Amino acid sequence: MVARYYEEIKEEGKVLSYLNQYFYKKEFLERLEDIDIGEVDKIIFTGMGSSYFALFPGIVYLNQHNI
Repeated sequence: MVARYYEEIKEEGKVLSYLNQYFYKKEFLERLEDIDIGEVDKIIFTGMGSSYFALFPGIVYLNQHNI
């Protein structure tokens, strides 16, 4: 179990790189611009452990902007 946890930690850089490549594609950014925030009535954040706590800045930001 500890070995798998360590392997996941070592893979984080590669995974973040893949996410960066996906989310900064022109097509993805254009789709984001098409979202009408007025039609969104709920945003659900999920996470466990440190990923759960990493959500708080986003939640605070959205709350500060009445979203």
